[in-house]
Amino acid sequence: TCAIPIFTVDMKGQIEGRRAQAGYLALTPDAANYNNHRYFVLQPGTKIEVGVIAGTHQPDIWYILSRVLAQQSYNIQLKVINGSATDGLNLQQLKTLIWETNQELSTYQIKNLTRFVHKGGQVILIGAIKSGWHTFFDIPVAAHRDRDEFGFPVKMTRAGERAFPQLPLRDILKNRRLVIKQRYLPENAKGTGESWLTFGDDTPLLSIKKSGKGRLIWLN
Repeated sequence: TCAIPIFTVDMKGQIEGRRAQAGYLALTPDAANYNNHRYFVLQPGTKIEVGVIAGTHQPDIWYILSRVLAQQSYNIQLKVINGSATDGLNLQQLKTLIWETNQELSTYQIKNLTRFVHKGGQVILIGAIKSGWHTFFDIPVAAHRDRDEFGFPVKMTRAGERAFPQLPLRDILKNRRLVIKQRYLPENAKGTGESWLTFGDDTPLLSIKKSGKGRLIWLN
């Protein structure tokens, strides 16, 4: 028989500027204790490509965001296309797709998005969910548009308080610094997902829904 020593691994690191993680790896006990510490550097991974289906903006918010991500050395790379060019978007290379829903998509393109989500992808919807699309996404339909020059009150749900524990969102809502000038009223305010932010009448503003291995995030 032989005794098998029990080793303890202690790894301490610090992330510097989102570029790399560095620290020390200690293995104890070690007969040669003068040599049981190793300094390590974990380089960031490859680029994460995020697809964006969006229209023309002035100023171009997606161009500005992509420049900010590059200057801050984030490993997120945005690929922005319009609704007519979605066939050139390789969903297999993406983990996340952002879709401005005012960009028209055909039925088969929407079906491709639902399959993308079921296989583990993430789709972020920005805007109204038009009639007919809810059958694919299983989320509330936007029935009509409502306007108010004074804006609509917004509140955080319990799920939102869990999702954003470190953000000053509650203070922003309390001080009425977040104002919604226009919104879409869904026919059914009770979706199958989880609402993070709602209007004063409990209509969802920011919701999340798991679907297959992936998820949908809806900014109404």
